[in-house]
Amino acid sequence: MYEGEGCTGGKSFEGSTEYQLTYGDRVVTPSGVEATELDVSSIFDEDIEPVVFLDLIYRNDNQLYFGYLTGPDTRATEINFDQYYTLK
Repeated sequence: MYEGEGCTGGKSFEGSTEYQLTYGDRVVTPSGVEATELDVSSIFDEDIEPVVFLDLIYRNDNQLYFGYLTGPDTRATEINFDQYYTLK
């Protein structure tokens, strides 16, 4: 993952982790944004159970936004508009 939208600049993340994504229902956040539930299972170590983050995802044109996560087993309720990912 790179700092710049055009996949330029320094790397902001490097490594590998296995994820499983499960899309859920469309929901309306308390602020009125229509988002989709997203369960993200992360396998950090094959000897332990996956960690499941109960997130939200929202798309606006070519930008993807995720929810404010507070930890595993608690669904995000609002979208974090301070950080986004650009589709290429």
